Amino acid sequence: MRGAAGRSAAAIAQEVEGWLGFVPALLAPAAAAPRVLENLWQQTLSAYLDNPLPTLLKEKLFAHLSRDQSSPYCLVCHGCALRGLGQPAAEVLRLLRSETPELDADSAAWLTAAPIEAAAAEGEAKLFAAAVLLFRQPAGIAELRPRLQQALGAATYAQLSEFLLYVRTCHATSRGWPSSSPARARAARASDERGRTRRSWGRCSTRRPTPWWWSGATGASRG
Repeated sequence: MRGAAGRSAAAIAQEVEGWLGFVPALLAPAAAAPRVLENLWQQTLSAYLDNPLPTLLKEKLFAHLSRDQSSPYCLVCHGCALRGLGQPAAEVLRLLRSETPELDADSAAWLTAAPIEAAAAEGEAKLFAAAVLLFRQPAGIAELRPRLQQALGAATYAQLSEFLLYVRTCHATSRGWPSSSPARARAARASDERGRTRRSWGRCSTRRPTPWWWSGATGASRG
C-alpha cells in the first residue's frame, strides 16, 4: 500500500526516522494505512515542526490545550517537552492549572491594542491568550477574529491557525488509537527509550530540534 504521494509506509517511516530517529507512538498505528500516515506526517512537518511560531510557546499551548482531553498522550508528551526545554516543574504545573482566559471588553481591548510581537514578553502573553481563545471559541470570538488577525499580522495569524488545527488533529488521533491499553503503554515506553538513544541530531537542522519526548504515550521527565 502507498500514501497519497505514492510512497509506501516504510518509505514514510524512513523519512520520519531521518528527522526524529524513531517513529512516534502517535504515528506508528497509521502504518497500516499509508495515506493516513503520510497526511499525519505532512501536517506534523508543516503545522508543528516547521511552524515558525516560538518553540516554547508552541509547547506551552499544546500542554495547556491538552489538559481537558480524555487521552493523556498530548498532555504528558508536551508537559514533558516543557521540562526538556528547561521549564521548572512548578512552572509547568502552574501552566496546566491556569484558568482559561476570559473574553470580555477589557481583554479584547488588551489583545488588540497594538501589533503583537511574539518575541516580547507581553506579546507572548497576548499570543498565548489569543490562541487559547481561538481554540476554545467562546461567545464573541467571531467578532474578535478580524481584530486579532490585524494585531497579529496575516502571516502569524495563519501560522497560529494551522498550529491550532494540528492540535485538534492530534487530540482526535490520540483518542482514536488504543494507546491506553497495557500492551501499547509498554510498547510506548520501550519506543521512548529506543528513540532517545537512536535519534540522529545530525539529520536535523538547528532550526528544527528533535523533540525527544515524542515517542511514548506515558512520557518521561528529565528530572
